[in-house]
Amino acid sequence: MIFHKKPFFRILAVLALIILLTPVLLSGYAEKTVSGFLEKKLPPHIELTYEKLNVNLLTGSVDFTNLVLHIKNKDTLPVHTVSTIKALNIDGISYRQFAFNNTIEITNLEIDGLRVEHHPKNNNEKLHKKSLPVGHIKLLKTVLIDKLEINNGEFSLIKTENDSIKVHVGEIDLDVFDIKTDSSIINNRMPVAFENYSFHANNFFADLGTYETLDIESLSIDPQNISIRELNLKPKYTKLELSKKINKERDHMTLKIPELEIMSVGYGFHESRFHFTSDSIAIRKLALEIYRDKLVADDLSHKPLYGALLKKLPIDLNVSKMSITDGHIGYEEHVKAGQGTGRIFFDDLEMDILNLNNHAPEPEKIQINAKTQLMGKSPLHLDWSFNTHNSRFDASGSLSNFSGPSVNSFLVPNLNADAKGTIDNLFFTISGDSKSSTGQMKMKYHDFKFEVFRKKTHKVNKVLTTLGGILINDGSKADEQGYRFGRIHVERNPSKSFFNYLWLNVEHGIISTLTGSGKQKR
Repeated sequence: MIFHKKPFFRILAVLALIILLTPVLLSGYAEKTVSGFLEKKLPPHIELTYEKLNVNLLTGSVDFTNLVLHIKNKDTLPVHTVSTIKALNIDGISYRQFAFNNTIEITNLEIDGLRVEHHPKNNNEKLHKKSLPVGHIKLLKTVLIDKLEINNGEFSLIKTENDSIKVHVGEIDLDVFDIKTDSSIINNRMPVAFENYSFHANNFFADLGTYETLDIESLSIDPQNISIRELNLKPKYTKLELSKKINKERDHMTLKIPELEIMSVGYGFHESRFHFTSDSIAIRKLALEIYRDKLVADDLSHKPLYGALLKKLPIDLNVSKMSITDGHIGYEEHVKAGQGTGRIFFDDLEMDILNLNNHAPEPEKIQINAKTQLMGKSPLHLDWSFNTHNSRFDASGSLSNFSGPSVNSFLVPNLNADAKGTIDNLFFTISGDSKSSTGQMKMKYHDFKFEVFRKKTHKVNKVLTTLGGILINDGSKADEQGYRFGRIHVERNPSKSFFNYLWLNVEHGIISTLTGSGKQKR
């Protein structure tokens, strides 16, 4: 039998050509199918355009270039969300899972150069959501994605009335692993499940309303930890500008936190309420400056104590320990027109807040332990505890090596007096609630006295100064260890803050110690 080589090679060549062209032809058909699906099946209020589409059936990949997405309301014309993507790559599509398990499985979904701009005032979809029944989203297939990557993303939330930025997040990098959603998961508050993730962003900005903005240089989040660098809370106005814009007292505040670490994070929903937990929060080198213009009318609204404020938070909070290290707090008041401001500050602040919570079933005390240097010179220590189940609190503290002249920059403009002499040691204990408090104080001091000034001439008021000198014991009538004792009793003004309340307790104790019998009452 004669073997004819030419027909055999022709058949082989045709088969090879068919094998080579079939994927190309099928890919071309697939591209048209995908393109037609996107054109016909997307809802009318969603518009999607792209520059290039490529489908490779051999590798199971779909690639888009320069996508532009516009999302409008279902019944109105304004666009509320615009999204652009430089490149979207879908790799490793499993045909077997699609054919036999009714599942869309993807090895990798990569999104490069994502830009999202959202105008919330153009979005009235929440009106539709209220009328839709629970479980209204119907997902016919399970979706599995081994890895989602977003590289160099950017997000902006825009105030529509003047096109100013409400929130902006730049240079977003996000990796999410082992993503799953199906007909049941997609209707949960968290519509997807995943195993692991990492998020990093630079240049976070938020407009916090009429008076302040928030900047964060960098933000990193993973399932266990959150790391923040260079957090800055800034006022929109100068001190003078703010005083002209407000009709009642409001603090002009600047806050800087170079480093903030939140460790062992946990969060989620319990029924309809969000919860957040952490084993430890570390705040390093906090710098807080507060200015208050007392020439502006007082804010007479009720000021709840901190336990009540925590209780009213819309989330459940449980932080085992929060610490502040190497902090600084400054407070400045402007009391009299035509005079300078008075300032007091605290350096080298070290603070631990233990058991910070607002949802414990049994009353658990929140404990605060702080030590600092008053005016950078006098060691000050404060222990303070309270809970969210009632308004009771306990506080104790100590102050040593306190020189009266060191606070005259605050006393002179604010109280029209200055202090002379030294408090060697001061100790106090206070117990109280939202209405009143009682306590005790003991002091060791020498040559301590006040000079009171006339309001108009700012010269020494000799009558009041002499009277004060008569009333104030110079410290000589003390116990064998050199201490005099005083009693504390204060009725709280509910329109003032807790720290005003605390200061009134200390002030009352000092006056009682200086002017009373000085004997310890048992």
